[in-house]
Amino acid sequence: MVTAEARSLTGLVCVALTGVLLGGACNQDGSPQSTTPAASAPTTTASSDATKPARRDTRSATLARLFTGVTSQSVVGYRLVHLPGQSALEVREPPEWKTVRRPKELRLSRDKDALLLFQSRSGTFALAAVAKAAKSMKLTDVAWGDPVDGQLGARRLPGKMADGMARLHGEEADIWYFALPVAGDEHLLVLAAVKRQHSTLRSTLIDCLKSLRPKP
Repeated sequence: MVTAEARSLTGLVCVALTGVLLGGACNQDGSPQSTTPAASAPTTTASSDATKPARRDTRSATLARLFTGVTSQSVVGYRLVHLPGQSALEVREPPEWKTVRRPKELRLSRDKDALLLFQSRSGTFALAAVAKAAKSMKLTDVAWGDPVDGQLGARRLPGKMADGMARLHGEEADIWYFALPVAGDEHLLVLAAVKRQHSTLRSTLIDCLKSLRPKP
C-alpha cells in the first residue's frame, strides 16, 4: 500500500528530473539549443585563372617570323623595283614576274598563281581600302583575320598586318595585307596572294616581301 508520503516523494523526484532535462536543452541565454549541425562556412579558394600566365597574342609573332629576317639566296638574282608614292621603299622580285600599272602597282607571277600589289594611299588606314584592293586583284570569298601590329622586311618596318583566305582563279589561296606608314599621312598598302598548293611560289612571294626596305 503506497502511503501519501511516498506519492509526494515520487512527485518531487519527477519534478527534479524534468528540471534537469529542460536545463540541459537550453543554452546560457535560456534559448533552446539546436540539434542541427551548423553549416560550415564556405571556403574560398583562389581562382585557377589567377595563377595562369597571361595569354600572348601569338599571331603578331608568327607573322613577324614569316615576313622578317634574312631572305634566301635566290633574291640575289631578283630585280630591284622602286615602289610608288613617297614611300622611298624598294623591293626585289623575280625578273620573270610581270608588272601591271593598273591597279597602281600589281605584280603577277608568270602563271598568275601569285599576286603582289603595292598601293600608295593617303589618309588613315581603313579596311575598306583593303577590300577594294582585293577586289581589283580579282580575289573572291575573301576572309581576313583580325589585324595585328607587326613588322615587315629585313629592316622590320612597323605597321598593321593580317592574314586570311580567299580564292584566286577559283582555287584556295593564302592572302596577307600590310599597311606601312611612310611620309606624312601617306601609307603603303601591300597585298599578297598565292595559291595554296604552290609551296615554292609561296616561298618566292615571302622572299619578295622580306626584301622590302628603304632606299639607301
